[in-house]
Amino acid sequence: MLSSAVSRLGSLVPLPVRDAVRPIARKMGLAAPPGEWWQLGVAPWEPPRRWERRAAAWCNVCRWQGDEFASGFHTEFAHCPRCNSIARDRFLRWCFLTRTPDPGGSRMIETSPRMGDEYRTLMKRWFDYRTSDFDLGAHTGDIQLDLQDIDLPDGSLDVVLTAHVLEHVPDTERAIAELFRVIRPGGRMYLQVPLVYGVTSVPVEPEFHADNTPVFFNFGWDLT
Repeated sequence: MLSSAVSRLGSLVPLPVRDAVRPIARKMGLAAPPGEWWQLGVAPWEPPRRWERRAAAWCNVCRWQGDEFASGFHTEFAHCPRCNSIARDRFLRWCFLTRTPDPGGSRMIETSPRMGDEYRTLMKRWFDYRTSDFDLGAHTGDIQLDLQDIDLPDGSLDVVLTAHVLEHVPDTERAIAELFRVIRPGGRMYLQVPLVYGVTSVPVEPEFHADNTPVFFNFGWDLT
């Protein structure tokens, strides 16, 4: 593919030359080389360019474009071949970028983000962005937070992103109340939970997700 050929060609350019050209390219709003997608010079809230809209598949995280995402038996696993985002990562990002007025520079927390250092580097370029985790031994958040008792001042955040976290919180009502407390008036909260069953239930037997995190609720379509 053309993108892989460009990537190979870019890797042949001496590193000092690439370092010198990179800030110029950023000012011009040019896309980063495929292997350095987290250094994108295009603001995340910029809509797809004309040639990007023509692509059969387009990633709103790294702006990759191609014929299709690498997928499995469920859209959850529709991986981007460049940044490794999956469908729920891209959907949460779409909600945030299209429904938040003037998102640039937003003070925001993302709880237990699935994506790694490159994604976090990209977010910190454009937003006042921090990550949080309850268990810093299991994850790598910037700060440790218990969503049931958030150690942040009232109204100190513009945006909260939390994806597939609330099912692991024993007291979700208290957690949501705490999230509302730390978001400023007019701020935004974007929540995702897996909706697998028809009715929300509590596991009868101990239940854990793949990373050995306990599940306290199985949310259902009755929430919609």
